[in-house]
Amino acid sequence: MNCSAADRPDSPESAAGRVLVIGYGNTLRGDDAFGPLVADRVRHEADPHRVTVLTCHQLTPELAADLAACDHVIFIDATIEPPAGQLRCRALDGRAAATSALVHSVGPEQLLVLARLVYGRSPSATLVCVGGLRFEIGDQQLSPPVAAAVPAAVARIQERIADRLAGARKASGIDEPNR
Repeated sequence: MNCSAADRPDSPESAAGRVLVIGYGNTLRGDDAFGPLVADRVRHEADPHRVTVLTCHQLTPELAADLAACDHVIFIDATIEPPAGQLRCRALDGRAAATSALVHSVGPEQLLVLARLVYGRSPSATLVCVGGLRFEIGDQQLSPPVAAAVPAAVARIQERIADRLAGARKASGIDEPNR
């Protein structure tokens, strides 16, 4: 897995229309692999000029530069909260994140705050998560309910990307071609 930094924008306007997708989790811990797996599937369909897709084991402070270089970020993760296989999508608000001493890993909202503090801008953000069933070390397969949620998660993320890119084109005055 590779987590790389994007170039920081010279100004907030240069980030307009760029979407960042970050799938995170440990591929050796069962359902925790959901984020990287879904991100990899999204990568195959994404326009590499407008969408950057990263996969990581965990979110780290270094990713703040990537966030500052985009208009919208979509985080993908597995969690123990909803029932196994249930998808949840919610908007994130970095202003509401608790500030704490930085450590080796951070949560999505803390990362949004860090991007704003260090780079002067923070994108809008969405969290797409699935309820996981198995997170044991050495388990390299998704549980059946989580595996069944992958296609729906990919579809929701692709819809969100399309909506964000269409909104950026409208805001910039670029018309969509007739199809």
